[in-house]
Amino acid sequence: MKQVDVLQEMESEHEQSGDYAHASQMLEVAMALRLTGEDLADAKIVRAKVKDLNKLGELKWRYRVVEEGQNPRDEAIKVLDEARRLVESHIELAVKEKSAKSRRGSILMERRNSSAVEESNLEKLQEEWAPELSEICQGLAVARLIFNTDRSEDGEIAKLLKEALDLREKVQATDKMAETLNSLGMLKQKQKAHKDAEAYFLKSLELRRQLKPSFGVKEKAQVIAQSLTSLGMLWVDIGDAEASAHGKAPSQYEKALDFLMKAKDAYEEGFSEGHPKVAWAIEGIANCHTKIGDLRKADEAWEEVIRIRMKLQQEGGGKKLFAKELSKANDAKSKVMEVRAATRSKLKQNFLKAKRSSGSGGEASVGGTGNYLGNCFLKALTSTSRQSSSLASDSELGGSERSKQLREPLLKSDA
Repeated sequence: MKQVDVLQEMESEHEQSGDYAHASQMLEVAMALRLTGEDLADAKIVRAKVKDLNKLGELKWRYRVVEEGQNPRDEAIKVLDEARRLVESHIELAVKEKSAKSRRGSILMERRNSSAVEESNLEKLQEEWAPELSEICQGLAVARLIFNTDRSEDGEIAKLLKEALDLREKVQATDKMAETLNSLGMLKQKQKAHKDAEAYFLKSLELRRQLKPSFGVKEKAQVIAQSLTSLGMLWVDIGDAEASAHGKAPSQYEKALDFLMKAKDAYEEGFSEGHPKVAWAIEGIANCHTKIGDLRKADEAWEEVIRIRMKLQQEGGGKKLFAKELSKANDAKSKVMEVRAATRSKLKQNFLKAKRSSGSGGEASVGGTGNYLGNCFLKALTSTSRQSSSLASDSELGGSERSKQLREPLLKSDA
């Protein structure tokens, strides 16, 4: 087995286990091998190189496997631009070679026919390279989609995604078509076009559920999980819009929670419990519990997210690996703990006030008002109920600003 094949096998094993830093190291080693002019004319060599570049680009934009101070977006685009350059260089060489052979076969061929032959050869080669070209366009689009916050690149993102979808439809790559449809849904979601986003997400989910057993049981679970996560996060956004306009939006958050719980199960089926990708769904679950007002469950979920992200950091060999997301999770957990503490303090004050008002006779009475209040208080201390820890109680304790903080979206999607 060649050294490059061994490196690719090791990279695949590391990625499946969630060890993205070591997967990236394997690819970086493979990338150090530069292609010669002769290599560029060899489709097999170029295809293998481009596959590695696409995977390395994904590790940078999806998993943030970059050095301290580097921008995942910029680093991913740099790698993917190189992949596109290699494909275009190979196609250009291949077109020239095919055209030269055609001219040798027909010395009297008119210039006009020569041009038509070159155009035909170019179209055939572009279709032959559609899987690689579409993967490059997809990566270039999503790298911008995830990290662009001011919508200034939406036009370029839409153009790249359309190009990727056209190429994937041409070769009927159903799983890849679903991936691009999911990304188009993300773009619409960021543009606040929620109905359009939902339509894209549902179509993506439909295609993924139709994937044949030959695609792989675990692989199918993985991609279905992404669609479910996207739908869950969309309904969080819809709930936030409803909450801003009319107050609470529990039905939207409950719907989001249902999608995200299913996404978590699917991720664990496709990867394993505690895998870094599972954190996407758990972040959504934590966010939903926070917004619904079940702060105890929110606290538990954020703790699980932090544990997964911390493990990834510790094994990252100095790579950033979701450092920003880990920081946000810690902040979110701190806010939840702060509100829980304030809620408990308020309940305790109310309990003591009620106890003083009831007097000793109340405590000795049948049924015991004091005992009743005490039981309620103990129950509140051990498990913050939805009523006592809801955003309405939060507003009573800290005002609208605290409620606004808890409604803020705290996640980025698994693109």
